[in-house]
Amino acid sequence: MEPKLPAVCVAVLNWNGRVHLADLLPSLQEAKRAYRGDCRLLVLDNPGPVDDEFWTKERFPDVEWVKSPTNDFLFSYNWLMPQLSEDVVVLLNNDLRVAPDFIEPLVQPLADEETFAVSAKSLSWDGSEVTSAGYRVGTHRGWTYWKGFDSGKTVETLFAVGGFMAVDRGKFMEVGGFDRLFFPAYGEDVDLCLRAKQRGWKSLYAPESIVWHKEGASWNYGDDPRRAFLSYKTHFLVQWRYFNRPLASAKRNAFCVMEILTKRRPLALVKAWWQAKKAWRMHAGISHDWRKDAIVPVQYSPNS
Repeated sequence: MEPKLPAVCVAVLNWNGRVHLADLLPSLQEAKRAYRGDCRLLVLDNPGPVDDEFWTKERFPDVEWVKSPTNDFLFSYNWLMPQLSEDVVVLLNNDLRVAPDFIEPLVQPLADEETFAVSAKSLSWDGSEVTSAGYRVGTHRGWTYWKGFDSGKTVETLFAVGGFMAVDRGKFMEVGGFDRLFFPAYGEDVDLCLRAKQRGWKSLYAPESIVWHKEGASWNYGDDPRRAFLSYKTHFLVQWRYFNRPLASAKRNAFCVMEILTKRRPLALVKAWWQAKKAWRMHAGISHDWRKDAIVPVQYSPNS
């Protein structure tokens, strides 16, 4: 007899994303029908310039709509998690579509008490290439970074990608949720899974769980240099928190000086370092407890 599948809440983070929800929600409805356990679909809406609620409820009445008190980016999940009852929550960006059978291979590994989160395989929108799979540690000139790899089976990964991952809700809250040190974006998922790793919990990559992703569309940044700036800032913060050995730090500093002197990336690096330093001092490099960060939970009923 096969073990019972967990009850799952699929929570889609939305901001001004009607055009994306039109692609994602029909595929999620199909995935819900294919899942052999209990599953509810929920849109967590960060307030934006366009109200997508009426449009969504009219077309997808079976999808719950929950308004976040503020546009808090991915950190709105910190506010949502204490209000849910399911042990497993699937976190999704709105700029996706999913395979009909993507839920089961994503949530099954969480039956293992040592598993914290599981990441799906992401393909480009046309399916021509893998855009996100598993990640392992690499090093270069003092920098510790994450490099992608693919696998034909479920394997451990450095972190599960926040835009398409399943997480153990209790463990998520126990480690403190997404840390505002990384506000507004990038690196929250890396940091979350590394903190879980410090507690002995692992993150997995499940290649049989497939999503298609419009890269950067939910941010509307595309090739905007702000994406590069946030990426640099994230890397500084991750190095300081987890990989700040003296020799590595010296090599990183030398690398940054060379990049600035050769004028390859002077402004982006300096600005990212300065903003990272400000964030680090403000948060003292300490993870915040979700109970202090989260707004007081607001009770809601389906489609209210």
